[in-house]
Amino acid sequence: MFQSNSEAPNFKHVILSGSVLLPPINFFGKHDLFANKENVAIIGEDVPIKNVPPDYKVIGKFDYSNSYKLNKDIWLISSNNHIDEKNGGFFTFSSPERDVYKVLKKDFKESPIHKINIDVYGTYSLNSNQMVVNALKIGLVFINLILVFVSFNWMIKDKYILRVLYLSGENIYSIFFSVLKFKLAPYIFLTLSFVILDFLFHKFVHIFWSDVWLTTIRLLIVGFNLYLMGLSLILIIYFTLGKGGKRF
Repeated sequence: MFQSNSEAPNFKHVILSGSVLLPPINFFGKHDLFANKENVAIIGEDVPIKNVPPDYKVIGKFDYSNSYKLNKDIWLISSNNHIDEKNGGFFTFSSPERDVYKVLKKDFKESPIHKINIDVYGTYSLNSNQMVVNALKIGLVFINLILVFVSFNWMIKDKYILRVLYLSGENIYSIFFSVLKFKLAPYIFLTLSFVILDFLFHKFVHIFWSDVWLTTIRLLIVGFNLYLMGLSLILIIYFTLGKGGKRF
């Protein structure tokens, strides 16, 4: 949770709880923010150290040069890790959990929490995380179904060629490697090239706050390539050995 004051929005009092993904930070030594026993601060590249309150020790800078906001931010993490009303009345709460409201009530029991009517005050809905996650899951399932359908129809178009190759004396493995070389290889090469370029872009050009979604996309691409190879082998066996016939 971020707590700030409208007069100094760049000063953010940060309260950490549980497993939280932080932006890239260049620490001045070894530090564990989740087991912190002193008042510490993390600042942006454009922030003079003299701007940090004297009772806070600067332990690192944000290693995220592409972020204008982080470059000017001062994150103050207190040793008591509790809300202090003197630090401001603006709060921003974020959690990777689906039910954000439940986490909010669990972590901040000492203060009563009331939902504000979003139509009246424009407050961000606490249920939005659940809606977004569910929408992404439905979309992912839908896209996978389309890919499976399209790839299956794409593969069975060559069933007669597979039969001819088999009946002419080619074995299963040589047919499979021919399909892999002439049909699947260009697709696999392009998708793996995308994965490599994506990795290089994230590593050397633009560092994202989190690369979990990128890793998921990479795994999906690799998994779909393996699916295409497995589907090809199954269809080859079905249209050759499964159909039988006299071989020459």
